[in-house]
Amino acid sequence: MTTYLTACEQRVIDLAHGAVDYLEVDVEDAWRQNLTAAPISLTLGTYDTPGTWHPVDTVIQNGQVWQVRVSLLIGTTVIFPAGTYWVWTKVGLPPETVIHRATNKLVTVTGVTGSGLYGFGLYGSGLYGG
Repeated sequence: MTTYLTACEQRVIDLAHGAVDYLEVDVEDAWRQNLTAAPISLTLGTYDTPGTWHPVDTVIQNGQVWQVRVSLLIGTTVIFPAGTYWVWTKVGLPPETVIHRATNKLVTVTGVTGSGLYGFGLYGSGLYGG
């Protein structure tokens, strides 16, 4: 199967030689609830299934209170095997928890020989739309 990425922006983050970097994702609530204090987690997974959830390291308001930019530090305790993944978000908005796959955000993880760390490329951007 061939996958075509159209209208996507590519960001490559190289984690060679012990470097670490952040995966940043813009999250927006379609119902305009305050996300600045909501528990938010990120993961990488397949198109249909999220992987293991990781609480984000930072939440920064990105416009209104229902628009935030979250980040997850990759390359220390959070490491993904080589491959291409979809980005998933999990937002705790009582009384429910909303899990969402970013429809146009892919991450390609590439192994760095001998270091035990991985680099990744970030494609596109995605919003949580409720």
